[in-house]
Amino acid sequence: MADASSDANDIEKLYVYGERLSEAKDKSQNVEDYNGIIEAAKSPSVKAR
Repeated sequence: MADASSDANDIEKLYVYGERLSEAKDKSQNVEDYNGIIEAAKSPSVKAR
């Protein structure tokens, strides 16, 4: 199980990715953000998933 600070970091990254994607006009330019969201979904952090 992931520790609390790791969970918080994963969740914070997800918020950052989400903000950038919602502000982007051309979402195809944000491949790194989509990949980051996918990686967070694979993480051991239950809260991030």
